[in-house]
Amino acid sequence: MNLRVRTQRKPYGSFNLSNMALAGIWLPFLLIPIWSRLQEPSTPLSLRVVGAAITAAFIAVYLFAFGVRYSQTWSPTQRWPLLLGILVALSVLSMWPLGAHAIAFTPFLCALPCFVAPLSFAIPWTLFLIATISCIAWISYSSQTLSVWPFIFSCLFVLVVALFSRHDEKLTEVQHQLDMVKERERIALDVHDLLGHSLTVINLKSELLKHLIETDLQASRRELEDIILLSRKALTEVRSTVTQLHSPDFSQAIEATKQALDAAAISYRLPTQPAVVGTNGALFSWVLREATTNIVRHAQASHVDIRVTADKLQISDDGVGIDHDERKGGNGLTSMNERVAAAGGTVAIEAAPGGGTRVFVTMSGNKERLGDD
Repeated sequence: MNLRVRTQRKPYGSFNLSNMALAGIWLPFLLIPIWSRLQEPSTPLSLRVVGAAITAAFIAVYLFAFGVRYSQTWSPTQRWPLLLGILVALSVLSMWPLGAHAIAFTPFLCALPCFVAPLSFAIPWTLFLIATISCIAWISYSSQTLSVWPFIFSCLFVLVVALFSRHDEKLTEVQHQLDMVKERERIALDVHDLLGHSLTVINLKSELLKHLIETDLQASRRELEDIILLSRKALTEVRSTVTQLHSPDFSQAIEATKQALDAAAISYRLPTQPAVVGTNGALFSWVLREATTNIVRHAQASHVDIRVTADKLQISDDGVGIDHDERKGGNGLTSMNERVAAAGGTVAIEAAPGGGTRVFVTMSGNKERLGDD
């Protein structure tokens, strides 16, 4: 015989204690008028017991309503109308032992809808309660000393606090969405720069391998090994970028540039002490990667000159140059400008003396170009 046991967590299986505590700090304002009523000598013992029991039940349901957060089988849209109905029933029932003092429950009847129900219900409900207690106090309890005004102001106070709370929550959610968009853009730019550079070199080496495979097996084997290493490195860098572990090293970027220019048969002049860049190393690495990728893909250059100091990076080529419109477009140039601007620097993409293109980055505001050594 097979037994199928169905287990289901109860709605009270998990609580948000902070919400419960925030809701509970206002309960003294309920207990004070109730206690004064129960302590009156004219109140029979039976009514005192019933009044205390109803008040305790109200407090328990009220705290439960704010603290419960299990919603897999009991969603908030199902929860709050039922709990509000119970609170209303207890409040009405309390009028028997408590009399006019039952009006003390009113602000708490406002609180639950104001914080968890749609505003289309919460605002009319609050106004309805204010009108109701005003009418009841005027008709039935006008001769008693208990004033209705503190409870009217309490209801309005609860509504205003709830509106501000909802506004703050909305702003927090919008900021969270903006942070997510920025993070996606950052990862997209990082992946673009990494893969753009690596795939360009792999493509060049694949073209070279196609020409060598029938004439020079030894050279073909070396190119194939380089392609395998490059693809593995690119995969590792992309994984590191997605997990926010990748911070490129400028010395490694110089080596990658050398490898790319060698594959494209472009001569070059590279800095002899790349470690001089210091804290700008990661930023200059990204710029160098993107500039090298653009040179190999589009410049048709025969020579590249790279110069670097602690706060400047300059990359020049003798290729076909770049027009004004091209400087504005493309994911690579966009990411280059965004990275440098975010780090507090400026980047200039301009015509190089004698032809070609020059990319100049400065982090100090000093715009003097780097000349011959």
